[in-house]
Amino acid sequence: MVKKVDLEDFRAIRRVLEPDDFALTDGKPDPPPTDLISQEAWDHIMTLPGHVAITTTSHQGSRIALLNDLSSEWVFSIPGGGITGQAMMEIWDNLESSIFNTIHGHYKTALTILRVALETSVFAARCALAGDQAQWERWNSGAEFKFGNACDEILRLPEVKAREDEVTGQLGIGIFRGTAGSRRDAWARSLYGRLCRYSHARGDTTDTSIWNSNGPVYSAHGLKTCYETFLETYALVLVLARWSQGRIGLKRNGKLILRQESLPVYLEEPFQAVVAYYRDWLWRPHGRRPRRAV
Repeated sequence: MVKKVDLEDFRAIRRVLEPDDFALTDGKPDPPPTDLISQEAWDHIMTLPGHVAITTTSHQGSRIALLNDLSSEWVFSIPGGGITGQAMMEIWDNLESSIFNTIHGHYKTALTILRVALETSVFAARCALAGDQAQWERWNSGAEFKFGNACDEILRLPEVKAREDEVTGQLGIGIFRGTAGSRRDAWARSLYGRLCRYSHARGDTTDTSIWNSNGPVYSAHGLKTCYETFLETYALVLVLARWSQGRIGLKRNGKLILRQESLPVYLEEPFQAVVAYYRDWLWRPHGRRPRRAV
């Protein structure tokens, strides 16, 4: 039997925006409902994810708050215009959607959305660093591309090749190049492969397997996976945005997740070393980072 949340809990009451809260409005009050959903249908749709949201934010509140703060920092870091700016706006939508689905127990969906953010980030970096506005416009018009091909193409750019040669020489792998000529274990390709497992939803990556039930229901394993994968994806897309744009600084929570002591929370070795290398190169105080207008 379901019960109502105590009204003293701020999460118990829904809030709606006033007309003048929107950027574009005529100022008129919202009309009354013209086709109100039945309570039975509403409860069927909302009760389970609503329960997960209350459970998640009761016991994982600080983690969810960190994801929210990172997303907020992201949108305020977006440069005006250009390929990187356009991509970062799209990525922000993905970040917000991933957080919302994580809170409500739709873990597979939350992880699948992160794959979209990674794809957008890699392709935008490829186009921005190459100065290839035409390819970016084709992609925005619906042209298909393969993630592996985009990684190969970005590796052919002299600036990227030189940097990846250096990092793989020191660490064995980089963002796009893997060990001993392999590509699959490079950081971007590895993350993409792991996210693809949730997009295809086979074996232990289906919703029912994550929940160990029909659902959505709260899963400590699902929450942990989404939390750590969000941080890993955020770190990678932040590095690529900085690399391709050059003017994106580190705000408080971005600095927090890139600290050396934070990396083991969401990254395995040797990816921790790759993040540290690019963090120190891209945000070093007296670096020679080129400033590219895109």
